[in-house]
Amino acid sequence: MKILITGGSGFIGSRLVADLMALDHEIVIFDKMSSEQYPNMVVPGDVRDRNDLTHALTNVDLIYHLAAEHHDKVRPISLYQEVNVEGTANLITAAEKNGVEKIVFTSTIAIYGLRLNGQDESSTPAPFNEWRLLEKIFPPACLKDQMCTPRVTR
Repeated sequence: MKILITGGSGFIGSRLVADLMALDHEIVIFDKMSSEQYPNMVVPGDVRDRNDLTHALTNVDLIYHLAAEHHDKVRPISLYQEVNVEGTANLITAAEKNGVEKIVFTSTIAIYGLRLNGQDESSTPAPFNEWRLLEKIFPPACLKDQMCTPRVTR
């Protein structure tokens, strides 16, 4: 299966690449950053550019969407909307154009909030930035044309 991972050069993305490669999948990393571990798999691009996404999704079977602005000091603050919301909308449109039927949307560490005692997968979500709003935006955009059944992972 050919799988595209947005944000695949990041901390979680690089680990996902390794896991999927171990299962013999063909991987494409779509990221504005280069990958130290997998430089030959990177298709440089930005989720804010629908044309970049449309081109990168040629013959892709599945998308893991990890690209996000999630740091609490992102400036300008409009980057949250541009990357996380509009970028996801661009991804959905590009996926539709390429006949990609499955998108796995993932939250970032921001979903757990700021805790002094740390957090893990069992922690209760306590989002601390605008990224939390995307899980409310993604499903309606996805369902607009009955494209998919949304599943938001944490």
